[in-house]
Amino acid sequence: MRIEHDYLAAHLHRINVLPSQECQLCDYGTMNAEHLRTCPVLDLSKNYQKSIFKKAHLYRSARHLMVQQPRVGVG
Repeated sequence: MRIEHDYLAAHLHRINVLPSQECQLCDYGTMNAEHLRTCPVLDLSKNYQKSIFKKAHLYRSARHLMVQQPRVGVG
């Protein structure tokens, strides 16, 4: 997460896997770690004491929702 090598659209667009870096969940904004904190599609109601658990939950939730969507991109 810190080195920005992840499965979020911003990184996948940078390495030419996706045609756009737009959020694939809400279709608004650049899908990166910062966006996950405000994405209206994700469940932000979880109140974790340590921020690393919240980040992990957001990434896991985003990944779960992205897997359920039809694939787009190159190849």
